[in-house]
Amino acid sequence: IPVRFVSLIGLLLLACGAGESPYPSPAQTYGTYKDAVLGDRPHEVWACFSARYRQLEYEDSLERWLAAWPVERPTRQEAVRRLQIQQEKLINDRIGFLRFDDSTVEADASPFFYFVQEEDGWKVTTHLDPAFRQALEQAVAEGEFRLPFAR
Repeated sequence: IPVRFVSLIGLLLLACGAGESPYPSPAQTYGTYKDAVLGDRPHEVWACFSARYRQLEYEDSLERWLAAWPVERPTRQEAVRRLQIQQEKLINDRIGFLRFDDSTVEADASPFFYFVQEEDGWKVTTHLDPAFRQALEQAVAEGEFRLPFAR
């Protein structure tokens, strides 16, 4: 194949967005998640979740998620309508979080959304995700992140 032809294909793929992550940052992943929740698109919401989150919360079963969606939808929709991002923090190239403005968070809810970097981008996870916790502990040990209450 001529080099010019290969270069042209590469340029066309870049122009069409091929190779770009659909989840390039925690805030953009949250935006995708929010749009999918408000648009009642549970398959797209599922795609925003990390593999570990899917496993921990839904035993990695799309069917289980789809069955839970009608019950979870109203709560998730109400939350994404209310929540306002106060801070996006990349702890390192593996983990990050969003912190929501306290005035937009329900009293019994966490003001954080946690994210892990997967092959196709930043995905929503839970603080209970062992991979997230291990990466956080490592980041703290290596001085990449300081917990607010640590001295």
